[in-house]
Amino acid sequence: MDEIEEGIHIAKRSDMYSMHPDFDPADDYGFVVCLCDKPVNCIDYHIPLIDGVNKHSDFVEAVDTVLEGFESDSEVVVFCNAGQSRSASILSTALAVKYSERFETAADRVREAHDPTSIREPLREHAKEYLGYGDLAKYLDESIFDRDIDVIMGSSDTSN
Repeated sequence: MDEIEEGIHIAKRSDMYSMHPDFDPADDYGFVVCLCDKPVNCIDYHIPLIDGVNKHSDFVEAVDTVLEGFESDSEVVVFCNAGQSRSASILSTALAVKYSERFETAADRVREAHDPTSIREPLREHAKEYLGYGDLAKYLDESIFDRDIDVIMGSSDTSN
């Protein structure tokens, strides 16, 4: 289990079992989100996701749940089977919202604290949809997007 920043942790399923025998994630952390297909005992929220394409509403529920955890002033733990893709994508998306920053900036912060991290493309697409990358009006707010407006608008002259 790794701490992304104070009070925010990312883990893999085995981390939840390998703690001392009396470990109870709910008592020790207060806000535990499981993204595995089968829940681990003593969790607060179970939102099963896969490393591929999910129902977007499930992705939204997972991010919104983590954001609720951020607001709860509890220690937050997000985990999936390997702790590399699902948990990283959900935490990166939630951190991008929390700090009004680019998805890749948040993903880099997660990657720096938790190696290996490998967010799969379908989960990146869910994140982009959640963050509004498909909404042209939001592209104008360069503070949270990665791409240059000329590229988005289809301009062939990107020398500006």
